[in-house]
Amino acid sequence: MNNIVVFSESFFPSLGGLERNTNSLCLALLELGYRVQLLTFTNAKSQADYWPYVVKRIEKRTELIKEVKRSDFIIVNGGISLKVLLPSILFRKKYAIIYQTSSLHIRDGKSILTKINNALRKWFVQKASINIATSEFGREQLSQFDKKSVSLLNPIDVDLEKLAPTLKSGIIEKKYDLLFAGRLIEGKGIFLLAKVISELQRENSITFAVAGDGSDKEKFFHYCNTIKTNFEYLGILDKESLLSAYISAKLLIVPSTTHVEGSPLVIAESIYLGTPVIVSNQPAMLNAIGKAGDFFITGNEDSLKDCIAANLLNRNKLQTITVNCKEEADRFSFSNYKDKIAAILLKVK
Repeated sequence: MNNIVVFSESFFPSLGGLERNTNSLCLALLELGYRVQLLTFTNAKSQADYWPYVVKRIEKRTELIKEVKRSDFIIVNGGISLKVLLPSILFRKKYAIIYQTSSLHIRDGKSILTKINNALRKWFVQKASINIATSEFGREQLSQFDKKSVSLLNPIDVDLEKLAPTLKSGIIEKKYDLLFAGRLIEGKGIFLLAKVISELQRENSITFAVAGDGSDKEKFFHYCNTIKTNFEYLGILDKESLLSAYISAKLLIVPSTTHVEGSPLVIAESIYLGTPVIVSNQPAMLNAIGKAGDFFITGNEDSLKDCIAANLLNRNKLQTITVNCKEEADRFSFSNYKDKIAAILLKVK
């Protein structure tokens, strides 16, 4: 099993957790001695590829089928993709699936077509050499169909890991009480967060920073202006600036509502850099934060307000969860991730 094909529907220059995790996966496989080829449908005509592994940007399905046929093993990152798994079954190739959200293989809906689609997806789950969830909660769900399933936390980027000691070595100024870093879409809970912070800011001097972009950005800005939520918009940050933002915040907030999370990279990065995290109580995110944070009831305004106040305005509580970041940080290291990838692949040889 020397030639491994990794498939990710999306890759750089698109920016997001899946793209960054796909890079970490390919780098880990490369360091473990495998020949790695990444297949993606993301076009990058505007920039050249200078990756240490082979990146093939697919334009036609026939190209994808040829590459699958040549491979020894396929890893699909991001959940079930029929366009890859159908030829994998056809050519009797072993494959693994990494599920980046807790919804796993299930599609929402009650129609006959959705039920048929989910039944087909369940079949691909059962045919996989191994199924990999990015949380222990996800693994427990998968174990109903595959007793060999494993959990694998998403790691921080290897280059961010190298930068971290330098950034943490100086005097750290906590410019922001709260930080949101991610896609600016309603399902991420950003409007709920803005409302709660507006209420807290009437009673306390609370600084709030926002980093990222998304389809609801302008709507979010208008809403914040309407309800008088004061915040500093940091924009779309490069890697070093993103690290600095984590370090400069007392708390990171991941208030996702309708968007189902797996193991968001922002949680890994923030905890690794010593900043605890408040999350909505989606089980996968509870698994991720461990003792380095706290949670509130998903979508509940009062619960979020109480959680922020309890952790931000209580100095002892804030100090405790901040110290706990050191205990939890190694779970997200690239070296730990690489060792787990090696152990997983040994199971399928």
